[in-house]
Order: sequence, then C-alpha cells, then structure tokens
Amino acid sequence: MPKILQRFPRYIIAISFCVLIVLLSILFLVCYIDTNTTKPNTNIIANGTTTVSKATFVIAANDSKNKEKADFVCDGTDDQIEIQAAINSLSPGGGKIILLDGTYNIDSATNHGDSLNAIHLPHINNGAHITIEGMGGSTILHTRIDAYVFSAVGSGSYEPDANTRLIFRDLTFSTYLNNKGGGIYLEYCSYCLVENCWFYNLASGVTFSSVWKSIITNNWFEGCYQPILLINSHDCSVRGNLEGGFENAGKPSSQVFSIKVIQGFETIITNNSIEHIYDNGKSSIGIWIVDSADTIITSNSIEECDSGLKITGKYPWNSYYLTTSLISTNSFRGNLTNIELSSTSQALIENNLFITLANDIGIKISSGCEKINILSNMFNGFLVGREVEDDGTNTDVFCEFIADKKCY
Repeated sequence: MPKILQRFPRYIIAISFCVLIVLLSILFLVCYIDTNTTKPNTNIIANGTTTVSKATFVIAANDSKNKEKADFVCDGTDDQIEIQAAINSLSPGGGKIILLDGTYNIDSATNHGDSLNAIHLPHINNGAHITIEGMGGSTILHTRIDAYVFSAVGSGSYEPDANTRLIFRDLTFSTYLNNKGGGIYLEYCSYCLVENCWFYNLASGVTFSSVWKSIITNNWFEGCYQPILLINSHDCSVRGNLEGGFENAGKPSSQVFSIKVIQGFETIITNNSIEHIYDNGKSSIGIWIVDSADTIITSNSIEECDSGLKITGKYPWNSYYLTTSLISTNSFRGNLTNIELSSTSQALIENNLFITLANDIGIKISSGCEKINILSNMFNGFLVGREVEDDGTNTDVFCEFIADKKCY
C-alpha cells in the first residue's frame, strides 16, 4: 500500500482538529463582540407597567406636540408621578431625562432631607450622573404646592460622600401660587450645574445646602423673593444670572434677597444683574454674605435695592480661614445703602462705580469691622460725607473719586 494512503487517516484527523479550532475561535469572537458592543441600557419600555433601565427617557406633557416620541406621557394631573417613574427607571449610574414642550402640573410632594419636594433624584450616594433637560421656555413645570419641584439629597457630615454630576438645564418653573414653592433643592451633592432655566414668582429658585464645586449660571429669576441660596457650600460659582422684578406687598414673612451665601467658602459671584427688589420697608438685599470666607464679588450690576451688598459676620468653622472678601468692578445704582459691612474683616473694595438717585449711602462700615481697604472707587451724585461712612477699625481709604474727578 502506498505510504500516502497509510498516512491519510492522520491527515484527516489533523485537518479536522484545525477546522474545529478555527470554528470555535470565530464563535468566541462573535459572542465577545456582541456582548461588549450592545449597551444594556438601550432597551425601550417593556409591556405593561414594567420598565427596563436605559440611558435616556423622553417625557411628554399632556399638551406636548410630539407625544409619539415619548417613553412616558403625562395626563395633566400629578405629572410628577410620570417624571419620577422615568427617573426611577434610569440605571444606578444615572442617565438623561428629556422633557418635551408643554406644561407639567406638579400637585403633591414628600419630604427628602430638609426639604419638601415633588420629584426626587435617587442614587446620589452611588455617584449617579443625571441630567434633567427641557426645551427652554416651552417646557413649563407648574407647581400648585408650596414645595420644591426637584430635589437631590446625598449623605455626608462636612462634605458630600460621593461625587455626583447633576445637571438641570433649559427648564421653566412657575407657580399658580404667589411667591410659594421652589425650583431646585440640592443637599450633599457635588459637581452640579443649573443653567439656562427660568423661575417665575416662586418663593425660592435654587437652594444649595452642603454642595461643593457647583455652578449656577445664565438663569432668569423674575418675581422670586429668594432666588439663590447657598448654605455651607464650598467652591461654588454664581454667575451670569438675571434677577429682579420683585415688589413685596407684605406677603412673604422671610427676608427678600437675590443671592445669599451662609457659611460659604471660596464662593465666586460674578456678572449677575440684580434690579428692582423692594421689600416694603423690610430691607431687601441684593447680595447677602453671612459668616463666609474667601468670597469674590466682581462685575455685578445691582440697582434699586434697599441694600445692594451686605456682608456680615465671620467664618465660624475654622479660625485659620479669615473672612476675606474681594469686591471689585461692580456697578451700584440707586440702592439706599450700596455696600454695608458689619462685624466682618479683611475686605478689599476697589474699582466699583456708585451712582445715587437720592440721599443714598455709598459704603457703610459698622462697628465691629476691621482691616477694610477702600481703593479707587467712583462716586457720582452723593452728598459730601455720604460716600463712605466709617465706624470700623483700621479702615484704609485711598484715592476715591467723586463726580468732578477729585481724589480724596
């Protein structure tokens, strides 16, 4: 028998084994690619009331134009239920909620943290990244209750335990009630952003409590008596917001202000426009800084408030941090008292413009203040002696200009 025929079974076995190895390799690669390229969070809503987690949900109001594009459709009553269901259906890592055009009626609320709110963002302690995005002025969240619309409450003692990424943008908040309810409340969160939102006639716009490294920017507050409040928050920035149009007829019992920082650290307040805030004789305040350290207040425009800028108290948590404030290149016009300092220290007031409409006071330094430096400000129309009223200690005034350009 020829040798080739004697070896033939061996060739068949070897070739068959090689073919088997190739087929198994191809099968493994196909399974691996399919497993790793198919996103587990891209499923559409399942049948009935059960939902499957995914990265993005679209919600339509009862009067939205394109409801067929939505995963959830509201019926015009208790619309917070559908919005909450969509948020709860996101994966633990977070995702995006898109609110289409239309009016969403918010009718009931529950307690989370220190706030009463209608819609709560979960998974904060897991570091969830959640975006709530609307269509701008055409996405209206209409609250009929005296509570915040959105809230997120994490955990922590001094600072947030987890790094979150919460974004609220292009939403409109309004109320059927006069100066009641609120927009957004965040507690023990970090790396958050509130931008391009509108807030109408609410009691509170945006409140941060123990929030770190976050931004409130390019929002419009109209008729709100406490638009922006930061409590024990660090490294936050409030910039480019427009606030005003509130005249209190005695309705709210709380103090009216535009921006207030309590026990803040390294807060930046810049390029905001604040105007026409009156509180029926209760001393409304444009920007109010209380017991805070390392605050930068620059390039803001503040008009027609009882007190334009008020700084009181000293930072309580660590004596190492001085209550330092930089107040620079702001414009003050028609405030009864433009800048008022009380029981504070280490402030530099420089290159600001003060314009009086009546018998206003430019800068008032009360007793208990120390080491205040006032440098190169411009005063226009003030009575002599009303530019700077000083009852503090170690106050230095250098080269202040009045309307005729004279330095004193």
